[in-house]
Amino acid sequence: LGLAALFWLGGARVVRDFRHEELYHPFSASARAEASELRGLLHGKKFLSSALLGYGLAPFTLGSPLAVPPGHASPVHPFAERERDARLALRENSHACWAYLFARYPDLRFLVTPAPGARVERRLWAREVEGSSPEQIRRGLAQWGAARPVHAGRHFVVDALDPGALAGAGAACP
Repeated sequence: LGLAALFWLGGARVVRDFRHEELYHPFSASARAEASELRGLLHGKKFLSSALLGYGLAPFTLGSPLAVPPGHASPVHPFAERERDARLALRENSHACWAYLFARYPDLRFLVTPAPGARVERRLWAREVEGSSPEQIRRGLAQWGAARPVHAGRHFVVDALDPGALAGAGAACP
C-alpha cells in the first residue's frame, strides 16, 4: 500500500505540474488544429522559429525545426550550435546575422512566428527571443527581400524564406 500511495501522489503532482502554465505551455485545440493545417506547407521542410515553439509545432506539421530546446535532440546532433545560430539571428535581427544564418543553412525554407493575440505562442517566443518582436523580424526580412507571407492564422504566421536573397552579404554575426 505504501508504494502504491507513493506512485499515486507522484502521478497527482505530475498532473498538477503539467497543468501549470508557467512550467508547460500547452497549445490550445485551435492552435493544434492550425498547426496541423500547416502540414501541407511545412512537411519535410526546415523552418525557423523559437526553439520551444518549433519543438511544439514539429509533431503537428511534420516539419523540421532548425532549433529545438536543449535536451530534446539526439546527443550526436549539433543542436546546440543550431539553437545558438537561430537565437542569435532572431535576437539581433540584422542583415549580417540573417546572411550568416542563410549561408550556414541554405535549406531553411520557412519562418514561423506567433500571430498577434496568440497568448501562449507569444509567451513561448518572448521567453527565448529577447529584443525582437515577430513583427519586427518579418518586416526586416521582407525589406531585404528574404521573406514573403504565405499564411496568417489566428495562432501562427508563416513566411517563405529566400536564403539566396542575402547571398554574398557574407559578414559574420557577432
